[in-house]
Amino acid sequence: LNRNEPFEMPDNFNMLRYLQADKYDVKLATDRLVSTVCWRQANAIDKLPDHPPPEIATYRMYRSCVVIGRNKDHQPIHVERIGKFFGSPDVPKALSIAQWLRCYSYEMAELFKQFRQASIDSGTVIHKRVYIGDLKGVRFSAIKKLNFMTTLKNEVEVHFPEVCFENPYINIV
Repeated sequence: LNRNEPFEMPDNFNMLRYLQADKYDVKLATDRLVSTVCWRQANAIDKLPDHPPPEIATYRMYRSCVVIGRNKDHQPIHVERIGKFFGSPDVPKALSIAQWLRCYSYEMAELFKQFRQASIDSGTVIHKRVYIGDLKGVRFSAIKKLNFMTTLKNEVEVHFPEVCFENPYINIV
């Protein structure tokens, strides 16, 4: 952590989120939280909500993920057309890996704004979403893109593992 650079101190909401995600293992939660704060600082994540990446429009052309509302527990419901994403041969080439990572990080920062609003609206801590993946259009040849998706997951989601808990998929052929 570079104390000469600005960084956002975790608030009670975030500390609770990490403790819950790590089943109240204080050491594990603290280590992951410190790692995440360093990652957020190094990648200027706290500036993202106010400054969308210039390539976000291109990202959204390929990554079609929308919020369709909230479930009875106030968790945002996200639906993503994975088939559209995996079905396009241009996906990995549309942006550099750094641009994909920046846009995906922006998307995660936006998700946390939704969690905060849902928490305020419901009066309870909301830190999970319901994710529904639409597999229509996925072909076996799309498996090659899994390395690309694994890179996104390993670089970004490691700092947000508590977000998804159930991942139903529809249009499975």
